[in-house]
Amino acid sequence: MQARWQLYLAAVIPDGTLSLADELGAGASEIAHEDWIGVDPTSDLEAARRFLFHDCPDDVVSWALTTLRPFVPRAVYEQALEPGGVASAAIVPTRDRTLRPAWMIEAARRRLGVEPILIDAGHCPHVSRPRAVANGIGTITAR
Repeated sequence: MQARWQLYLAAVIPDGTLSLADELGAGASEIAHEDWIGVDPTSDLEAARRFLFHDCPDDVVSWALTTLRPFVPRAVYEQALEPGGVASAAIVPTRDRTLRPAWMIEAARRRLGVEPILIDAGHCPHVSRPRAVANGIGTITAR
């Protein structure tokens, strides 16, 4: 079974020519907030609170901190991935403290050819605003 569409949620959207490692190396401060560069939220829970879960209620933060794991999919970092192949959409959290919302918005428009769905949330809107994410996905699937 092949996917019908792909969703970029608070994500670096690939350009098809650079690996994520190369793209971040070339323009990290353009893509990510400078305070976030080099932070490992799996070993620094205060950084996780500040950058990932700043817009969550305390009980949600407590739970979310127990779910942190290293996320290093080698292919994403080491290979140039081609966006597309299937219909794509992007959800951009406008209060993201890790990736720059303006960069994600422009990347969605230029690289995917779509108008992103904006959500008033931080980097983990699936944790802080799951209903808003679901509503955003609903507008995509209704097309």
